[in-house]
Amino acid sequence: KKTESTPDSGMLFSLEATAVIFKCLHASIGMMSYDLVEKLKQLYASCIRANPRLASENLSSTMGMGGRSDSATQRDTKGFSGQMESEESSPSKGMDGPSSDSIAKSGAMGTSQDNSESAATGLAPQVFSRDVDAEANFHFQQIYSEVLTIGEAVNLLKRLKSSAQRRDQDVFACMIHNLFDEYRFFPKYPERELRTTGMLFG
Repeated sequence: KKTESTPDSGMLFSLEATAVIFKCLHASIGMMSYDLVEKLKQLYASCIRANPRLASENLSSTMGMGGRSDSATQRDTKGFSGQMESEESSPSKGMDGPSSDSIAKSGAMGTSQDNSESAATGLAPQVFSRDVDAEANFHFQQIYSEVLTIGEAVNLLKRLKSSAQRRDQDVFACMIHNLFDEYRFFPKYPERELRTTGMLFG
């Protein structure tokens, strides 16, 4: 039975139901063909663009999947998730995000690992092109190096969101995705970066 549709979000099902569906699909991804995995990746990207909040839903441990996957599943899902390594097997990757190498990589902590080293939990694949990823990181670098003020950053996000250009909307979705994806690492942020992030969320 379908849940109540959510026309404002651009998705047929509620946000929570959509997250559950993707998590169930992800649980069986090791049995899917490469083509099917690619189609699922594209579908997830479209849903993220329609409602970036889906990224935060997919990181929730309450959905019952967590960040664990066996080695066979990890090999089969690299094309879908970028690198489905569990945080348990990569304890030193604490501040790397799964999609755009995280806000931490792009400025908050100044790390420089590449996407293959990112640690992911739940269903948070890399769904944005490299140029979109790079532009999102560039904007975060400007924010955390204080080249852009918080007010200017908010105006930038508003401009990207309302732009008629698909690429601008992708950059907006990528930045929002990263913000929601980083929440679990906030306790590890230095004070200045944490304050900047809090102001940006505010």
